Amino acid sequence: MSHPLTAGSETTVADNTRHRRRPRMLLAAGVAIVALAVLTGCINLNASQTTALNAMNHDRNVNHLATLPVQAQAQAKAQAWANNLAAKGYIYHSNLPTGYSSGWCSLGENVGRGGSVAQVETAYMKSPEHRANILDGRWAGVGVGVAVSANGTTFTVQEFYKGGGCTGS
Repeated sequence: MSHPLTAGSETTVADNTRHRRRPRMLLAAGVAIVALAVLTGCINLNASQTTALNAMNHDRNVNHLATLPVQAQAQAKAQAWANNLAAKGYIYHSNLPTGYSSGWCSLGENVGRGGSVAQVETAYMKSPEHRANILDGRWAGVGVGVAVSANGTTFTVQEFYKGGGCTGS
């Protein structure tokens, strides 16, 4: 089955935050996942999330950039948002700061849908805005969410994270 491929990209810096009203469904699941990850000190990814993370990091590596580690808050938000998008059946951006505690400097988000994780990653890399987020050297961590809707469409979310102060950004 072929699926239309669509995607969106957004970046926010702490002192230039865009505020929009968006459904806050992602927080309940996200907070629980973050709490568990922080308490246990580990983040376990399922096979689809691992595929998405490896594909994104492969694209960074072939462009001479470091692999991004999974960041707990970004991971919780990415998966919760992917679940939300798959449930609704269309893509749109989250309110980037929602789900993060204070202490972040920059955040970025890619959202997309298609027939598979690989198809969406390929589309991200063909889009200047998505590619810029993936290949941005300032990121220190990432979260990857993958969810499949009832009709078989794959939704992916990449949440990019830079913590700490914004000096030298």
